[in-house]
Amino acid sequence: MFKEKTVSIEKFLLISQQPFLCDLSLSEKTFLSNRCKIIEFKRGEIIYLEKAPRDFVYIIVKGQVELFIQRKQKTKTIHDLRIGDLIGLISAMTEKNHSCSSKALKDTKVIGIKHDDLHVVLKKIPLLALYVSKILSKRVRSLLSDEKKVYENNVITVFCPNSSATATKYTKLLKEELQKQGEKVAAFSINKDLTTKSINNKTIKTSEQINFIDKYV
Repeated sequence: MFKEKTVSIEKFLLISQQPFLCDLSLSEKTFLSNRCKIIEFKRGEIIYLEKAPRDFVYIIVKGQVELFIQRKQKTKTIHDLRIGDLIGLISAMTEKNHSCSSKALKDTKVIGIKHDDLHVVLKKIPLLALYVSKILSKRVRSLLSDEKKVYENNVITVFCPNSSATATKYTKLLKEELQKQGEKVAAFSINKDLTTKSINNKTIKTSEQINFIDKYV
């Protein structure tokens, strides 16, 4: 049970106003508000550049953000992100520098969680961990649809700070939801130690898991 006092009412209220965070308990909102930073970016402002060191994972609460790469003086848009989307998640998971750049397309406000705090935040707030896994699953499916037409399976990803029954439960729930739609599903999990767990009676090496999703997500 959390016994913290809210340090910033402004951050607590901003978190409470977000539809995707409003179901958190009061103590969970307090825990998150005490470990996040509210950051604003002007239209056209660069949030981070490709290959830059990781710093924060951002949750968009206002505005619009473009993820892009530049190759041979040409710019390619990877994702167009809006309220509720996350930025910098893969860098935090893989502990690598950013694989693409990001820019505010409109005046944008984000909730920033330091990479060093992300694991403990997701561990303490399971609903947020589930939300993150859904966002990541959506991002990976979009990537496969756009760039790898050969793949027809949906991919469920659960980011879990430690190996637990809860993480496995989330994986199964997401997997079953897609299977209800008549789709094939490949499911795997990644914990904070980057170890693997057998799902669907098949074990995948950690390096293969990370490399599979470590691209513009």
